Amino acid sequence: MEKKDIAVIGGGPSGTSFSLVLLSRLGADVGLRIYDGECPYRKPCGEALLNLNMEIYDVDPPIAEEIRDFHVAIGGELIAERHFSSPAWFIIDKQEWVESMRAEVKKMGGRLICSRVRPTKMISSLVIDARGPFAEGKRRIPIARAIVEGKEPFSGVLMDFDPDNVGFYWIFPSKEKALNVGYGSLNVKNPIPFVLSYTKRKVKDAKIREISTSVISLESPRPRHFHSIYAIGEAAGTVFPLTGEGIRPSVIHSRAFAIKLAEGFGAEEAYMESFRSEPMKRMSRQMELQEKALSFYHKIPRYFKKKLIKTLPLFLDRYLRFGELPLP
Repeated sequence: MEKKDIAVIGGGPSGTSFSLVLLSRLGADVGLRIYDGECPYRKPCGEALLNLNMEIYDVDPPIAEEIRDFHVAIGGELIAERHFSSPAWFIIDKQEWVESMRAEVKKMGGRLICSRVRPTKMISSLVIDARGPFAEGKRRIPIARAIVEGKEPFSGVLMDFDPDNVGFYWIFPSKEKALNVGYGSLNVKNPIPFVLSYTKRKVKDAKIREISTSVISLESPRPRHFHSIYAIGEAAGTVFPLTGEGIRPSVIHSRAFAIKLAEGFGAEEAYMESFRSEPMKRMSRQMELQEKALSFYHKIPRYFKKKLIKTLPLFLDRYLRFGELPLP
């Protein structure tokens, strides 16, 4: 691969992972810039990683909590719980992690430019769209997340499904002994009042440190490229629709593309190969299944929604450990 000028739009997990792989393998053969309007990095989410594929991270994520205990509810009614002997999830300090990766990119000769730009306005031989759910043309839902001090209702994680609005609440541990309380829904445009109300109901002696909103993508992975612009990670749909897990699959996809480029593949061929590689192929099938399941769930009457969620304990272990539904 001849020396190229590469612009990466988005300095989150996808953009930084792509950059680290390319710079570590090609070094001086590539001129790379990351553009991001969030300096320091900030994007509200559950900050959870499944305890899978931990070797993919070029910088180890700082782990705030190990999660072994899970509680699942429907409309506030507990329907199942699981207690594992080893961690199934990790809660990380995502901001610290992304800032560490950005620092590594700069050490390797990459540049970080704190500016919000559009990929179509860039003049580079290769433009990487790593803007996650903020890329144009995405199907997305709003989420709200509060960082709360108070007494947790259960040890570990609580996931509470809301059949009326096709959404779910979560309460996760967070760093510094706080709680991460959130909500996202297909039918609710402003989730903040829902988070505030749920926090009041579920967290004893709650004191809200901060509350903020974001969006997540709701579509299965597919190639998105136009001329020299290539979407990676969540911008290309790498999020599990029924769990919201996006960090791990986004990093896997971003690294796969960068590795193929470093091996000398042309940009378009490398990009298509990134979707064919394992475990991306398996994850894509699962994401497509979950997208169809969510669409079906959205259309059925409320009574059947509740009945359907009550089947979750049948495959809950797989859902929690792998983020998967059983494939037909």
